[in-house]
Amino acid sequence: MSYQDDPSCYVGSFPKDFSYGPFEQNGDGDNTSLQEDHKPRILLMGLRRSGKSSIQKVVFHKMSPNETLFLESTNKIVKDDINNSSFVQFQIWDFPGQIDFFDATFDSDTIFGGCGALVFVIDAQDDYQDALDKLQLTVTKAYRVNSNIKFEVFIHKVDGLNDDYKMESQRDIHHRATEDLAEAGLEHVHLSFHLTSIYDHSIFEAFSKVVQKLIPQLPTLENLLNILISSYQDDPSCYVGSFPKDFSYGPFEQNGDGDNTSLQEDHKPRILLMGLRRSGKSSIQKVVFHKMSPNETLFLESTNKIVKDDINNSSFVQFQIWDFPGQIDFFDATFDSDTIFGGCGALVFVIDAQDDYQDALDKLQLTVTKAYRVNSNIKFEVFIHKVDGLNDDYKMESQRDIHHRATEDLAEAGLEHVHLSFHLTSIYDHSIFEAFSKVVQKLIPQLPTLENLLNILISNSGIEKAFLFDVVSKIYIATDSSPVDMQSYELCCDMIDVVIDISCIYGMVDETEVNTFNSQSSSLIKLNNGTVLYLREVNKFLALVCILREENFQKQGVIDYNFLCFRDAITQVFELRNKCQNVITSRATSDTPEPITNGAADSTESASDRSQTHLP
Repeated sequence: MSYQDDPSCYVGSFPKDFSYGPFEQNGDGDNTSLQEDHKPRILLMGLRRSGKSSIQKVVFHKMSPNETLFLESTNKIVKDDINNSSFVQFQIWDFPGQIDFFDATFDSDTIFGGCGALVFVIDAQDDYQDALDKLQLTVTKAYRVNSNIKFEVFIHKVDGLNDDYKMESQRDIHHRATEDLAEAGLEHVHLSFHLTSIYDHSIFEAFSKVVQKLIPQLPTLENLLNILISSYQDDPSCYVGSFPKDFSYGPFEQNGDGDNTSLQEDHKPRILLMGLRRSGKSSIQKVVFHKMSPNETLFLESTNKIVKDDINNSSFVQFQIWDFPGQIDFFDATFDSDTIFGGCGALVFVIDAQDDYQDALDKLQLTVTKAYRVNSNIKFEVFIHKVDGLNDDYKMESQRDIHHRATEDLAEAGLEHVHLSFHLTSIYDHSIFEAFSKVVQKLIPQLPTLENLLNILISNSGIEKAFLFDVVSKIYIATDSSPVDMQSYELCCDMIDVVIDISCIYGMVDETEVNTFNSQSSSLIKLNNGTVLYLREVNKFLALVCILREENFQKQGVIDYNFLCFRDAITQVFELRNKCQNVITSRATSDTPEPITNGAADSTESASDRSQTHLP
């Protein structure tokens, strides 16, 4: 009861003629009238002891988190002026939890009218039903006064919770809060949810996102930063987000070596990696194709330019990966979408499953719409990424939700016939390799032939499962027609790692030798469950890895012979493809091209079938 001496004015009752002064400002009792200060305001609201004052003190007054344990409960509105810079000028009003915001004498027009953002703090370690009820009432009252308010929900004090419980709490609060708003007829009101704690940097990151929404100059600042860090070329007229029609798309960074090959001159199929910032695109590229440890990706800087990566690991796996920065506006009027999407074989859109993915889904719909209208042959793949921190139920729920909302968005855009493939991925297990395997396979025109050859091999050799691996990336470019078991795939990947590691230690004949995987490379591992893992080198970069029962491996000579027949057939496929490429090249330079004999690929498969020896 310390507003003023008039006993009729108390916490929870605001007369219409109340001048809202004096308020405490940083504890100094600043008497500036609220109406006289037109800075944007952030309102801190929530139940008592939810942690509102602690957040304010830690973020803006450098108070140690441990010191906040001695803070008394707030019993009056505390107004805090933030004047750290010419851009960051706003006020924070910390409201006591016991104030009745919906008292008939409460001047909601003054409170919410000049509000830029409303932060509602929920204690995740407490029963939050009362908090959700008050959140629904607060949002309803505030939105009817000022529909431009940004509503932020801090799910606070999560430092004492394990990851599964954090995700479960966030999902539960999100679900119940949105349901409450829908019942109040406010299903169109957007709430942003943040997991926060004053004991780590999560509270600073959450408040950063809140403050950014109050800075009208934010797009200009981001554009200036993009120009600053952009290194496309010296021409200042070309910058991130703007692609003139006559831009030659060079130089681009290729594995950091600054390859200046023009994009138009290279006709390899392309995989485009797209998504919002910090969704994990660059980490995927580094882990899959450059053998970077997942833990090392924590130190990767955010991508600020298009990175073109040539993949030439084998004669089948020849393509390019273009990693696009999340901040590039692909739909700028000057963006040459014909060049970007015209030669694209697959578009991989990465969504961070641990974040609110509404913005990602909006961008996915725009990206697919733009790309499909340029090139209807693009394969669209959606990686629901960073699922390692989620439990199985939440993974399935996220995939189902993203699938449903993405397909609905496309249907609204008149693209219900466009097929999206969804993959749950993480760089901390083999799921990212399996997902990329399925993407790459769609770019290999010889895939049906390779699958047929593998089917012939396993049917004649008593093999249960066979993979044709690209050794460098551990992507399987083909497998037989039986379903892929994730555990079997992981076993084969681990076997390749073992072979490569041992070959590097003991297989080097010459110290100058770079690649120890050669025609002599092979491995046989017998597991204690009666399973045999069998690896043979196909060519410099391809390996055949098979899984079979130990009793079927007793006649190893027959299996070895069948493998040689398989390798000869693969060689014929190589030769046929090279012949086709040479013919295409000759047609481009001559008016009398050499004809291609029909059925060459079929004869390759039948030759392999005839030469295989059946295992009795």
